[in-house]
Amino acid sequence: MTGVQTCALPIYPRGPRLPVDALLGDENRTVELEKFRGEPRALTVLLFYLALPREVAPRRAAAIRALSGCGAEAFGPVREALKDDDPEMRRAALAAVWRIEPHQDASEGLMLPLLLDPDEAVRGSAAAELRALHQRHNHRDRPVPAAALEPFKSDDVRARMAAADLAGHHGPAGRAALDFLFKMLRAGEKEERETAAWAISRVGLDDAHRGDVSALVDALAGAADDSPVWETVRALGPQSAGTTEALARALEKGRSEERRVGKECRSRW
Repeated sequence: MTGVQTCALPIYPRGPRLPVDALLGDENRTVELEKFRGEPRALTVLLFYLALPREVAPRRAAAIRALSGCGAEAFGPVREALKDDDPEMRRAALAAVWRIEPHQDASEGLMLPLLLDPDEAVRGSAAAELRALHQRHNHRDRPVPAAALEPFKSDDVRARMAAADLAGHHGPAGRAALDFLFKMLRAGEKEERETAAWAISRVGLDDAHRGDVSALVDALAGAADDSPVWETVRALGPQSAGTTEALARALEKGRSEERRVGKECRSRW
């Protein structure tokens, strides 16, 4: 424990010792740090733990996750952990950073670069946590972070889907992603195309893309897996020039499900 005495550590809080102290220097303990979230002195204890050498404090990722319940003052240390050399620390920080009040809006921009992280597990965590953030908090019509388009260029399908999901949750503010979304809709796998279709229906069309849905209906009607296209058509409707005419043509050659959706769309418009 000599290393502990020579490190620059936060001042340990006065008062009764917290059970979390049992974790310091003993990697065989099974107490979960998360159990102590919300305890008034937990922030200081967790920062004390994180300041220890790694060999003395092996459960650093658990400490980062626990910081999500320690209030706004925990945001700085968690933000720094997003850049940690240890992939487990980056994953823990992804899970914690957007849960810290009141920093949800700032968190999105900090999490986006990790969709391109060299570690596959970190990329997966970034996609999952961004999805959870968007489901919990309304980002519609808020400006899309500048880094939001970069994941569309990734070879990782989860990164592309996460970027599409983000664009959709920003509503019309996500229209800068339309070129990428239509590319996904034309060439992606089924799940990727479904995500792109949903995102397009949420962001809407700009003038440059109003003919794209009509072209897609013509190109893909009758294909083995064109349900995302039909869902996009259903959602966008008359926003797309020529869509009604394209539907009429598709109804002549489409399968029974396509004909059903096409008739439903036409009746609504």
